[in-house]
Amino acid sequence: MNKPPSEKKAGDLLIPASAYPQLPSWSTLREALVQLTLEQESLSAHERRRKVLIFGEDYHLAGVLTQADILRALDPKLSQTPWQAAPSWPDLRTPEARQQMQRQVGDFISPAGPDISPEEDILRASQLMLQAGVDILPVYQDNQFKGMLRLQDVFHQISLAILAP
Repeated sequence: MNKPPSEKKAGDLLIPASAYPQLPSWSTLREALVQLTLEQESLSAHERRRKVLIFGEDYHLAGVLTQADILRALDPKLSQTPWQAAPSWPDLRTPEARQQMQRQVGDFISPAGPDISPEEDILRASQLMLQAGVDILPVYQDNQFKGMLRLQDVFHQISLAILAP
């Protein structure tokens, strides 16, 4: 029997950690780009993960490396130049850009948001995401990382609850 959306918990919508590309924080930006590119090519558009999970030495989630983080890291001008000034493809192949590719991903990660348990109510999880300004939350059970809860999945369940007759 399916639970009504109002009774769903984070664990019900959990994307397992194994479904995401993962790297330690000392990996290079190039390694992350390879991981994410392989991920994009191996799965359908619906199944693709658009983030690389970045872990510290203690296997605690240090953050996530998003596609936007990678683009900003490859060429900071992409996010700093006024939008009217067109970026240049050759800028992505300069010695400086190649040097950026050797930097550690830990320098570029975004926060993943506060940890939650699989028993966390999804409405409360949405509140945590909004307050933290993130679209993903790490789910831990007994100090063990289980996976990620995505805003898009939580939103879908909330919308089903609101639209239900």
